[in-house]
Amino acid sequence: MNIGFLRSMLLSIASSLAMGGWFIESMVASEAYGAPTYYMLMSFFAFMFLIASEAARRRLIRLPKLRYVANGLLFTIAAMLFIGISSPTNIVALSAIVTLNMIIFTVINALHHREVLSMGVVARIFVAAILVLMALELIAHVGFAGLTQEDLYLAVAMIFLFGLANYLFSHNSKRAVNEMNFVFWLLLAQLLVSISVFVVLGGGAVHISSGLALYTVSGAALLFISILTMVYSYRHIKDYGGVMRFVGNNVLFMLSETDVVFISTLYAIFIGAINPDLILSIVLILASMMAVSTVEEDNGGKKTNIFTHEQPKTWR
Repeated sequence: MNIGFLRSMLLSIASSLAMGGWFIESMVASEAYGAPTYYMLMSFFAFMFLIASEAARRRLIRLPKLRYVANGLLFTIAAMLFIGISSPTNIVALSAIVTLNMIIFTVINALHHREVLSMGVVARIFVAAILVLMALELIAHVGFAGLTQEDLYLAVAMIFLFGLANYLFSHNSKRAVNEMNFVFWLLLAQLLVSISVFVVLGGGAVHISSGLALYTVSGAALLFISILTMVYSYRHIKDYGGVMRFVGNNVLFMLSETDVVFISTLYAIFIGAINPDLILSIVLILASMMAVSTVEEDNGGKKTNIFTHEQPKTWR
């Protein structure tokens, strides 16, 4: 077993759990205090967590790359849309639909690594796509519970926004000399966008109650943990090449998207009984991950997959 990649997988799962908790808490807080107010204050505290972390380590902040800022803008817009339309009646269906951004991620990843992909790998990607489409069909059968026609249009937009944002996140994480510098500019972009939205929507004066403070600080902590664990999960595959780099990207990203499982579980426990079709759709999404993750590569006459593959470290 490749211990380094196993550690990356565990970090990715931790990121997924934190992100699922963040979405649920953000939904509750937004309904109670308003999405623009909550998101702006939460973004401020998330940024303060980063500042405190970097100050303790006495790290210098370097100028950003354009793709860092773009990453922050895409993620913030997508996340604000999700939180703005989510509710206890639609969050499971909405989460399952938005999980389809893995198709966008995989397509971009495949185009980026097209020179190393074989027919066998393409076939597995095709199978994974079919499984995800079957999952979407099951979600459609449920009737997109609680989602209006306008919500569905926004959900489709979020599929593309999250897909692009997640691929940029993977790309930036692997190429950043200092991961925390990348996170700094990502969170700063998020804070500036959230402030702009608050001002444009006429938020006015903010009255901070103890409840709002608790939600924003805990929400900021969950988001900060989710982003940080996901950034460091990509560190191990920085030195991978060829098809294993492609597979590693996809596996870690897909694991990070299992927050829908966490959201669905909490929904079933605390909000109400979950529809069996949604459970089956989640199982199909997880099966699509396995279809890609079991790709093998001939490594010096020895067949290896992402779980056993080892590669000497060379800085890229």
